[in-house]
Formats: sequence, structure tokens, C-alpha cells
Amino acid sequence: DIELSVEKVQLGPERKSHVLTEEEKKLTAYHETGHAIVGHVLEDCDTLRKITIISRGMSLGSTWFMPEEDKHIYQKQKFEHEMASLLGGYVAEEMIFGQVSTGPSNDLQRATKMARRMVTEYGMSPMGPVVFGEKNQEVFLGRDYGHVRNYSDKQAAEIDKYVQEYVESAHQLAKKLLTKHKAQLEKVTQALIKEETLSRDEFIAIFEGKKKAKS
Repeated sequence: DIELSVEKVQLGPERKSHVLTEEEKKLTAYHETGHAIVGHVLEDCDTLRKITIISRGMSLGSTWFMPEEDKHIYQKQKFEHEMASLLGGYVAEEMIFGQVSTGPSNDLQRATKMARRMVTEYGMSPMGPVVFGEKNQEVFLGRDYGHVRNYSDKQAAEIDKYVQEYVESAHQLAKKLLTKHKAQLEKVTQALIKEETLSRDEFIAIFEGKKKAKS
């Protein structure tokens, strides 16, 4: 009950009237399985809890990761692995359908934002231990625009370069892992299409070949 309550608050109520076409259901299942496999394999991602292709709010499906303990400090590899997991859905669509849909849009935004913070806030790039940009302390008409640029055009181009490199590196890592585990990608996806929701234990059993989807 608590888990369902959290999902309802974060993603919205189930949209039982929102019936996906078979093609949409298939695409969503591959997308969510891509997230799940990459996140499960990489050690610095949070623990996978559940995968579902039941629509909630604006989401056609979701993959839930939850940390096993509270953390207050993160190292560079944590961000690299999280970005790869975020791009797992994008890569799965690339591999299976030969093109991508609008589905990964939010994933791309989150991965890009994470990479930019690595460069501009955390000193995790070859640009060194420098913070680029400042948070705006002034609020205009009740709105905080949040960012004040205090660096040159040349530095801005360097920032963009490293952001793109970090996101592309995560893309390649996700592609490498899903290529290696393509058989598992197929098995888990087929199970997800049939059952619509898989718990962590069910996912692991199918991923490790110990369980088959219900017929």
C-alpha cells in the first residue's frame, strides 16, 4: 500500500483508460527494460525495485530505483553510471527499432543536466576545480532565474564540449552493456509485455535465467 501511494504521488494515478497500442506497449517495454538492465549491472546505480508499463500520469511506464541507504557525498563514477542507466531506454530503442521515439526526452534532459553539473559545479572535468556560473540571489517579480553566467564564450564552448563528451560516453557504456546482455533484454521485455509489472526478484530471476514469463 505504501509503495502504491508513493507511485501515485510521484507519477499520478493509474490511467486505466489510457490503452496503449501493441506497438506502443512493445516500445515502452523495451525502453523500460533498457533502463533496468543497465542500472542493475552497474555497481554505482541505486537498487532496482520494480519495472512497469502501466501508465501513470504522463508516464507510459517507469523503472524504479531506490538507494539502500542514505548518501550525502557522490563520486564521479556514480554520475557516470546513473547517466548510462538514464540512457538505457534510448539505447534499447536504437538497438531494437533502429530509431528513437519521443519517449527518452526526459531521460536526455536529466542526463544532460547531470553532465553539466559535473562540469560547472563539481569540478569533475579537465577544466579543473572551478565553478562556472553563479546562482542568482535576486528574485525578480517573484521568480528566481537561477543562473548567472560569469565565464567567457570560450569557456562556454569548453563546457559544452565536455558535457557532450560525458553524455556520449554514458551512451556508449549503455550500448556496450545492452549489446552484451541482448538475450536478457529480449527475455525480460517479453515477460514485461505479458505481466506488465515485474518486481526486483522477478526481474533478477528472468535476467539470470531462473524464471520464465507466465504464458
